[in-house]
Amino acid sequence: MALLAIIEIGKQGMLGHQGVERDGLRSGTRAPAWQAVDLDGRVHVSPAPGRWQVLVFADHSLREFTEVVEGLRALDARGGVELLILARRYAAAMVGVLPELGVPCPVVLVDPAIYHRYNVRVMPFVVIVDPAGRIAVSSLVNQQWQLARLCQLAGVHERTDA
Repeated sequence: MALLAIIEIGKQGMLGHQGVERDGLRSGTRAPAWQAVDLDGRVHVSPAPGRWQVLVFADHSLREFTEVVEGLRALDARGGVELLILARRYAAAMVGVLPELGVPCPVVLVDPAIYHRYNVRVMPFVVIVDPAGRIAVSSLVNQQWQLARLCQLAGVHERTDA
């Protein structure tokens, strides 16, 4: 019984809002390096030296969060950042429809280990990597204004417009 109680307490800590708040990586830490191919066969790398990257861990979740897609369109229109949707390979069929839904950026199929390296469990989750290859900010994002606020906190457009 004691073992079951410990497991249940641990599970509740991971599933509650406190658990989600611990997802992602700390600002200022070095972003994990990876290379992967998008649905069109183009190779993408991260971090991308000298430019901002907005990494959206999504799998199939963007179909339910149309406001996040609108935020990605607005961010894409401003320019100055590389937007990438990251999806686990097993979700290839589900994310294949994202371009048809108007997602303005490449969908990159990554190994599930990438999710673990970024400490991502919930989606859609956004990680902004600065031009120096460090994590600027990361958070769960469900609305367009949340994506805009993350970009503001990271200073994405202030630094690219200068």
